[in-house]
Amino acid sequence: MGVLSFLGGGLRPAHAQAGTPSTAAPARCNELAQVGDSLTMAARTDLTHEYHRLGWHDVQVNARGGRGIASFIFSDITGLDAVRHIKDTGFDGCWVMALGTNDTANAKQYARTPAEQKAWRLSLVRLMMAELDGAPVMWVNTHLVRGGNDYSAADAAAWNDVLAELQPSYPNMLIFDWNSVAAAHPEWTSTDLVHDTPIGSAQRAAFVAQAATLMLRDGVLPADTPPANRHPWSAWQHHIAPRHHTGVSFHS
Repeated sequence: MGVLSFLGGGLRPAHAQAGTPSTAAPARCNELAQVGDSLTMAARTDLTHEYHRLGWHDVQVNARGGRGIASFIFSDITGLDAVRHIKDTGFDGCWVMALGTNDTANAKQYARTPAEQKAWRLSLVRLMMAELDGAPVMWVNTHLVRGGNDYSAADAAAWNDVLAELQPSYPNMLIFDWNSVAAAHPEWTSTDLVHDTPIGSAQRAAFVAQAATLMLRDGVLPADTPPANRHPWSAWQHHIAPRHHTGVSFHS
């Protein structure tokens, strides 16, 4: 039986299986806000359903196509502004940060050399972490499959490397490795090689909602989670970045 432990962050060992009795302390968060781009926007209905099904009663999903952390393409606000607007409502819960695809793909517009592009990516994540001000946050890393220079697999890898590099600096930062999950299912990616198919979008919603529940709340999925929608622990242990230096560990 796999057990996910957040020993330094409030959660105690809890079986990561639907319906398993938990020895967890009170849930870290009862409120949840997810901020994202077009990938989250396409999954919003499924996300809202999944979060409610998993017992989240106070959920906000704020997403728009073309959004970046400090930029936007269409009539919108930046990811930072979206977080500020949510905080202004009195929100004091956990966050799911599903941004980065547009940021990393557009890095070449803001910086010329690979080193400068990395510094730019690092600065964006740091800006968001500063705005979150210590609140627990699960970042959903990026998945792209194109070759070349436009929304490429290399862009996604560069962003994901930055997230992993920064994680040790932030005790409140967790990462869900969506890239590895999606890479095993190329049929979930649409023909534009950026967005999800309808099935892929539904799978994104299911995985992200379950990851947030396991990582940010009590580590237990509801007993009535249908088997077809319940991802076994083996699907999780390689996709949630452990935080050994802060007491987060996986046990068998």
